[in-house]
Amino acid sequence: MTGRQLQLLYRESQLQRRRFRAERINDINAATNGAPKETAALLRQLLSEE
Repeated sequence: MTGRQLQLLYRESQLQRRRFRAERINDINAATNGAPKETAALLRQLLSEE
């Protein structure tokens, strides 16, 4: 595998990780819609600690 191929593979894995994280954040936001603001803030804080 060339350096360029490794670079592209790494970049793709980073994009997938970001996409997955964004989907989880969207799921949490949807689940906490209408919930008390403290609950939503706590869930976001817990997610950011991962």
